[in-house]
Amino acid sequence: MIARPLSPLFIDWVTVQQLHPEGGIKAVNDGRVLAIDEDGMIEWQVDRAFECEGSHDSRVKIQSDGWTVRLSGNVGRFHRRDNIFGFALDEVMGKANRILAMFDLPPFAKGESFLEYGSAFSKFTGAFFTRLDLTANYAVGCAENVAPFMQHLAAQSISRMRTGAFPDGFTVDYGRGSKYWYAKAYAKFHQLVSRQQKKRPPLPEILDFVERVGMVRFEATLKSRFLMQNGLRYWGAIDMTKLQQVFNEKAEVIRREKAAYESLDQMFEQLPAELLGTALAWKMGKDLPRLMPRATYYRHRRRLLREFGIDISQPCRVVELATRIKVREITVMPMVAPDWYWDRTGTGI
Repeated sequence: MIARPLSPLFIDWVTVQQLHPEGGIKAVNDGRVLAIDEDGMIEWQVDRAFECEGSHDSRVKIQSDGWTVRLSGNVGRFHRRDNIFGFALDEVMGKANRILAMFDLPPFAKGESFLEYGSAFSKFTGAFFTRLDLTANYAVGCAENVAPFMQHLAAQSISRMRTGAFPDGFTVDYGRGSKYWYAKAYAKFHQLVSRQQKKRPPLPEILDFVERVGMVRFEATLKSRFLMQNGLRYWGAIDMTKLQQVFNEKAEVIRREKAAYESLDQMFEQLPAELLGTALAWKMGKDLPRLMPRATYYRHRRRLLREFGIDISQPCRVVELATRIKVREITVMPMVAPDWYWDRTGTGI
């Protein structure tokens, strides 16, 4: 039985692998891709990962070549109808090991630590990660607060990372294209009712709950380089306390208890003169690439997006912007799953 988390932070996606030097492990794959030269010799070959499918359209990928076992996917959601809330790292890895057992593969282990000359951090003989997604849900009070809160996030920045606002107005990301880490905030209700979710719609009471509290989710994807350079690569070296510290840093933009949100007109008043005309033309629906010199258009787009969260490459959604309230104070609270949620959804395998 998986323990019900008491912390708002949980783990979504993991990509993890472990080398077994003794070998002799069962091979699991979905075929092999070969490159053959003109003489018929194999230049290289790669095993394709096998996609393990669970209930409710959930799946993870596993792969074993006899020496190394790999697993990648949203383990917390496997065999569950949804993953509005998820599990801590050790619970996720325990679930991953139960998936491996279905294929008679050895479990991931934390292993033993050892020091390597020139390395700033201890290494471990066990499993290591090349991707970890840290996730938490926040309540902004009600459905009416979601849109202005997302507009506020679009105007923020994180550690000099590039800010991007999606055309729908309900998703903001930071650090797109970074090789180290990437973060995304989005309105959970809007995501649940999107076309992609129609195959597995959430339970009505869950959908109502998400809308009623104004749920916003923040996800931070830690990539291989970031994990390696910050001593977070090995399962044996990390715990939820360390991951919470990293998440707090990346989610600082959303963790503020209270924030004031200004109107669109007030935001435009902050624009420098050289950008104001461009922003107003965008608001009126003008075809900016045709009206402006190419170099000027791209220079203004970069500044408006980076400094003010305005993406002039996307149509201005006047109706959404008009709903922006003059001044509103919104309290943002981290969320832990209520008991009834686990009673209705279960924990999977």
